[in-house]
Amino acid sequence: MPYLGNVPAEAYSQISYQDLTGGSGTSFTLDYPVGNENEIEVFVNNVRQEPTVAYTTAGTALTMTGTIAATDDFYVVFQGKAQQTIGIPEKQTNGTYLFGSAVTIDEDGATVLTVDRATSDGTIIDVQKDSTTVGNIDSRGGVALTINSQGGNGRLSQGGTAYYEWNTTRFAPVTDTVGDLGRGVNRWKDLYLSGGAYIGGTGSANLLDDYEEGTFTPAFTYSVSTAGLSISYANQTGHYTKIGNVVHYTCDVRITSFTKGSASGTLELEGFPFASKNHANYARPNTVPNLYQWPYQTTAGFQPMFGMFQDGEAKGDFSMMRSNLVSTTINDPDGDSFLFLTGWYYAA
Repeated sequence: MPYLGNVPAEAYSQISYQDLTGGSGTSFTLDYPVGNENEIEVFVNNVRQEPTVAYTTAGTALTMTGTIAATDDFYVVFQGKAQQTIGIPEKQTNGTYLFGSAVTIDEDGATVLTVDRATSDGTIIDVQKDSTTVGNIDSRGGVALTINSQGGNGRLSQGGTAYYEWNTTRFAPVTDTVGDLGRGVNRWKDLYLSGGAYIGGTGSANLLDDYEEGTFTPAFTYSVSTAGLSISYANQTGHYTKIGNVVHYTCDVRITSFTKGSASGTLELEGFPFASKNHANYARPNTVPNLYQWPYQTTAGFQPMFGMFQDGEAKGDFSMMRSNLVSTTINDPDGDSFLFLTGWYYAA
């Protein structure tokens, strides 16, 4: 780049510069460490000015011999001795300054570089390749920082080999099955997903799309009519865990008084948290449960209890036995009946 004026006898590297363009008159204030008065160069319209002839300094005061107009391109370069000369920055047509060589800033025990965007939010550092922006660091909301990859995917690397890539739709390792999310001694706390999790593979069979735990209130009813039915409960406790479309449940139902009235139909247990899957295309013999069976405890021990969930509903038909019976005779409950139940069903 052009170097107007005398070339320094010693090699210098630029520390900083101060643009005074727009100022006018003969007196100006410099922004550099006091004591470095002899380590500056003054330029007017890209012409280096001679010390003592064109200007004098005293502390941070710069006095020009001639008058500076507001339209003059007027700036000061602060220099220090170094091993490499980088020259004077050239002012570009867009108002920026261009250095002809790489710049190294070295500092110990203090902030090395401060980049300050005044007033408005926006780009603080613009990173370019062949004069085209590839990314930038922006301020947001006055207090937040945004790192932006301009065109393609952004990448994070370690050692130049292991990459993590991001764009508007994903954040993932570049190489398949490389990289863990957290580790044994540095775990994430909670994971919030609006979709599912693929575990052990990427097919639909590997998709876990729902997991829930909760409680529900089981209650007895009849399938045809509940006229005159009155039941008092000592306990109605239901717990469930839903994994995918399979609902695992436990129930503890205890009756203190029971009046059937004119209720009719099949005895049912309702209140389950999810409607069951429709099994209309499968055979359902009336005498054989099509899903499962469980033990029912009476005063004489464990007796078999059977049941089937109704298609598309959150209740099932159950064979209920009074606690004072030892046979498998199906009866309506009374005030001394209880049901401990565990099982599972497919949710709709």
